[in-house]
Amino acid sequence: MGLCPGAVYHQKKVRYEKIDSYYSSYIHGMILIYSNIYGAAYHLENSPNPNCKIQLVIDSIGIFMSREDLQNLLGIVQKSHEPCFCEDCGGNACNKIWCSNPLVDICLKMNERTLDLMEDLIRGTQFMLNLDDGIDQFCR
Repeated sequence: MGLCPGAVYHQKKVRYEKIDSYYSSYIHGMILIYSNIYGAAYHLENSPNPNCKIQLVIDSIGIFMSREDLQNLLGIVQKSHEPCFCEDCGGNACNKIWCSNPLVDICLKMNERTLDLMEDLIRGTQFMLNLDDGIDQFCR
């Protein structure tokens, strides 16, 4: 079964918008660190908060984070497979993850697939940041 011409046009348009978005964000001081089909992480050259130089972009939401925030979120994602005994969950795994920092509380609705993708996004971002640190230390 083939795609209708409108769907093919939309796919090409989205692909080109993503390419244009990548290059324009690089120009504006955002450098892609890591991405998967769930989201992307960017390094911000001129971050509004010098402690939060990572922007995690999921769907249409951008979250400014530090490396410590990223590590904290990873712990929350990893623990989300455990049973939750609140009124809504009743001993089952929770379908939401909550993450708090002094500026904002974040609640993301999750399922098993998106949890795996979120963990991959965080681990991939940490890997690339650590790789950059290692290269910088080696080249000094």
